[in-house]
Amino acid sequence: MRSAGWLVLVLCCCWVTTGSAQQYEPIVRGASRLDYSESQKGNIYTYRFPDADSLRLVASETDPGVTVLADELAGEDQYLRLSVPEGVFRIVVAGHGEKLGISIDNRLFGALSETDSTVVFSQLSGGAPPYRLLLYRDSVYVAELPDLPPGNLTLDKQDLLAKAPAGGQLNLRMLDADGKGQLTFNDKVITLGPGARSTQYIYLIPVALALILFIYLLLPRRVKPVTAPVTVGLSEDDAAKDRISGMRISPRPEVPRKEDFPFRPLTHGEGYLQLGLSRHWDASRVRTVWMGHRAVQKLGEFLKTENLDKKTAQGAAEGQGGWEASNSVPEIGGMLLGQFHLLEDGLTYDVSLERFVPLEAKYQSAVKVEIDPLSLARDLGNAQDEHPELSVIAWFHTHPGHGLFLSRPDLQIQHSHFRKPYHLAMEIDSLSEGLDTGFFSYDPSGLMNNRNTLRPGSPWFSWHDISAASESQNIT
Repeated sequence: MRSAGWLVLVLCCCWVTTGSAQQYEPIVRGASRLDYSESQKGNIYTYRFPDADSLRLVASETDPGVTVLADELAGEDQYLRLSVPEGVFRIVVAGHGEKLGISIDNRLFGALSETDSTVVFSQLSGGAPPYRLLLYRDSVYVAELPDLPPGNLTLDKQDLLAKAPAGGQLNLRMLDADGKGQLTFNDKVITLGPGARSTQYIYLIPVALALILFIYLLLPRRVKPVTAPVTVGLSEDDAAKDRISGMRISPRPEVPRKEDFPFRPLTHGEGYLQLGLSRHWDASRVRTVWMGHRAVQKLGEFLKTENLDKKTAQGAAEGQGGWEASNSVPEIGGMLLGQFHLLEDGLTYDVSLERFVPLEAKYQSAVKVEIDPLSLARDLGNAQDEHPELSVIAWFHTHPGHGLFLSRPDLQIQHSHFRKPYHLAMEIDSLSEGLDTGFFSYDPSGLMNNRNTLRPGSPWFSWHDISAASESQNIT
């Protein structure tokens, strides 16, 4: 089995609190008079409801800390403007016999990298801008750069050296204007002054090793070694079959490419459920997901054990803050192996999901799951050993009670580790009534489809329906 490494996937999403809504009809965006549009400038969020009138903000179910700057829900324009501090919040709007909860993810977010002469901050967002960059040496404050804007930012190392003339190895922290949000960039160290060029690449070694490990896991697997005594005087035919200490004796057959294996749904179509992604996305690199019975069965067992049974057991806790408040229904994650098939247009794919690999969590809560790297190497590695014809097609995690969407950390994982045009992100809201299920795909421009590109009025797939349809086919 392949050696472990330290690749860690952190799957994050927004946290929201579910409130009692029994007197309201369920909402489907695009099919309701509460359909809305969202715009953002810094930490100011504006929500417009073009098809509604006489709405109201349900203050008792709206998180404290959100400041209402303008409430025109009862006026002609039907809009709400909010000042949102750093963090994840929820507002609730009601009217027309309906109620709509909107989650706002305003967590401080950004990535840090460096070159020989610059320090680069990418996608700075969230919190309350402008931001402050603090420089530390051995956990001792050295200097700061104020009034930094959101977005992408490049700083010259000479400018940083002017703030910290002694140079050396420094840690960076980014704070928002309110001081409530803080980014530590995983305690990354930068080097200023003499020696910066020769030492900075040392810190890229762990990143390179993790990337090599991940690519290695996705490559076709060798057959597991079989230990055997050394045999002398083999014939050529015997030599072609024998293995000594895990190494195949020449001549060695070529390992087929994954795309050379026949696409099973074309020959065993009755063994799959066919899920068309045009139901949700106007433009998608993946046309159809062919869901195999074994993947449905394994994922369903994992979902039941790790989420649905906990939901049932903790139902009585709703009066004391609900399932999410007690973290009794955590996020869970795994990988889906299958095949990809390029269609005749040369642009879109059909994919199959054949095997589900549940992964153990190193840490998990209602809003986050951190995959144990040992489980990733062991469990995913074993599955690839057993099924060398299959590739990693999708990564999976739940959004218990949050709704289906890709958060900023989710998108970072997708673009960092799942960059193939046929790669998917699969989500299930394990606290929704129908177990809402979505497959998020790339569009032809290379951007991920997300909640904002969902076709108006299109309901998500239901995991209950998928599971029932798979069982009714009785596929083995």
